Order: sequence, then C-alpha cells, then structure tokens
Amino acid sequence: MELDQFLGTLAAVILGNGLSVAFFYAIFWGDAQIKRGKKETELPAWFYFAGTIPPIIGAVAAYVALY
Repeated sequence: MELDQFLGTLAAVILGNGLSVAFFYAIFWGDAQIKRGKKETELPAWFYFAGTIPPIIGAVAAYVALY
C-alpha cells in the first residue's frame, strides 16, 4: 500500500470515529436531558446537527463507495 493511500485511509477512519463520537454523545446527552424534564424544543441546535449530519455523511460516503 502506498503512503498516500494509507494516509487517506487513516484520515477517513479518524474522521469516521470523530463523527461517531459526536453522534452518540448527542444522542445520549439529549436522552438524558429529556429524562430530566427538558422538552425537545428546548435542546440546543448542536444537538440536532450532531444527531443528523454524521448519518447523512455516512450514507453519502457509502453511496459514493459502492456506486
């Protein structure tokens, strides 16, 4: 494997792991806030961004990789 291909794969894995951490943190944090009595409309915007953008990026990346 050439170095540029290896570094590209490494960067993709690190980016994917970061997006997974952001997604799962947002989901668990939001669930905890709702259990504490907060309404869904009172949650901050980053919660919605972190909960929707990573799966969209994953779906687009899977589509590009497979088709």
